[in-house]
Amino acid sequence: MKEKVDCLIIGGSIAGCVTAILLSRLGIKVTILERSSAELKGQGTGITLPVPLVNKCIELDLFDSNIPRLPIETRAFFRKSSLTAQAEKIWEQPIKACTLNWMDVYRNLRKRLQGIDFFPSVNVTKIQKEPDGHYYLETACRKVFNADIVIAADGVESTIRNQCLPKSTEAYAGYIAWRGVLEETSFKLDHPLPYYVFPNGHLLFYRIPGEGYEQTGKTLLNWLMYEVTPVDMLAARLTDCKNIRHTRSIPPKALHEDQRQHLHDFANQQLPPMIAKIIRSTPYPFIQAIFDAQIPPYEDNQLIFMGDAATTLRPHSGSGAMKALSQAINLFEFISAHRDADIFMLLSQWKNLQQKSNAEEIEKAKIMGKALVTAPPSWQDMTQEKFDVWWSQVMKAQSWYATPQLSKSSARIFATTKPEDGKRVASILEAKL
Repeated sequence: MKEKVDCLIIGGSIAGCVTAILLSRLGIKVTILERSSAELKGQGTGITLPVPLVNKCIELDLFDSNIPRLPIETRAFFRKSSLTAQAEKIWEQPIKACTLNWMDVYRNLRKRLQGIDFFPSVNVTKIQKEPDGHYYLETACRKVFNADIVIAADGVESTIRNQCLPKSTEAYAGYIAWRGVLEETSFKLDHPLPYYVFPNGHLLFYRIPGEGYEQTGKTLLNWLMYEVTPVDMLAARLTDCKNIRHTRSIPPKALHEDQRQHLHDFANQQLPPMIAKIIRSTPYPFIQAIFDAQIPPYEDNQLIFMGDAATTLRPHSGSGAMKALSQAINLFEFISAHRDADIFMLLSQWKNLQQKSNAEEIEKAKIMGKALVTAPPSWQDMTQEKFDVWWSQVMKAQSWYATPQLSKSSARIFATTKPEDGKRVASILEAKL
């Protein structure tokens, strides 16, 4: 880039950190503003990433080469037998992914922020564009910041999105996710990634590295279970033990006892006995309501939204961390490929391509949600052969990040655009994941 620019990144979680690291390597002066006062916590939860993306993060020195991770090479679907009530396997599919602990990913990124200003406990209360083209930001602690570029990486409830794009909308998907993590001591699963399907929902498990995994080998069992919940019941489901109404989720240790009992009853009804026991044994389950959201088109080429601030996807199509890492890498490589071009022109072109990609991912996630939760097939009638046909019909030649034959194509997030004339070129920006 010919010009020197200052960039403010709002949000210091995974999306903010990875974007800051990569942009700073392009010579952009980056400052991060994070509203939380302490180190962020991922509630001990796990994330699943495609192996090529993890390898790319290592190649770019975003992750240590020995970052704790557990490989997954297959997933299997089980149903509750109508005869014995035990689990019976009905489908298996090869995949290429690995599981990580959210905290390991976050800490790997945080320690690479050397030389980047990081301000905790800074909540942006006002953002406006000045006549000279710079952004002016006020904060609750009365600090004032100015920047040429603002990147909103402040999550699903982005304050920057709410202020700058107030017409952004979101839609409740019609179901919630119960989630939990527990020590993998008393419970051992026969498969690394089992799905337990039932009418209008399913449960999935996967192991993740625990704290100090390198020394102890300790693993945790991470699970997520979907339940269809009508919108008129959502407010009650998102009210915690202190009678506080939440908008999207109830954190661990805040569930009302009635909600916990409902979860246990639901698990007993839908799952094989030994699997339901795992759910009942989880000490601090929590709730996440599922939404679809995407920012509308906008003209400003000095404002970029990353990760969950840009779009909220149902978890079926990939984790928020995967989306954040992929987008940041793609932005980095897009700018790197055109270092002599005007940075603001590049950002304008990239965000337009990002929006197109996000719209496609939202539609894919909706299709998967319908197939797996709101309108699934009759699982009792399914066989391996019927499953193969069903999955092909669901995906309709689209790629899912974890299937080996499609994992490379999932890396090709955006088509490149020639910055000098704005025309699409035939080549695809290959993230080389």
